Amino acid sequence: MADEPYQHAVLARLRVHADRRGGVLNRFGRHRLQAYRLTADEASLYREYIAYLARRHMLDFDDLIAKTADLLKQRSDVADALAARGTTSSWTSSRTSMRRSTRS
Repeated sequence: MADEPYQHAVLARLRVHADRRGGVLNRFGRHRLQAYRLTADEASLYREYIAYLARRHMLDFDDLIAKTADLLKQRSDVADALAARGTTSSWTSSRTSMRRSTRS
């Protein structure tokens, strides 16, 4: 798991100035989770950043969120099992409600 200090270290290796690292990580997260459009330079840096983590078999926190969301979208059985356990997010609850309303 790449925690924030490690993420900053990766960006340092990729020659991102210390003053820019927090903002860059913020935009990377928004890109992954909210479809935020990166500039061409940021998109190139993002690909390098992701490749760096992948070579080390690491994920950062945004990866965990994105992969969990993908799992819940692709596997309704997993989303339903979590809902049954009472460990739902608002997304899972609304997804289950929508699915029920479309069956009526």
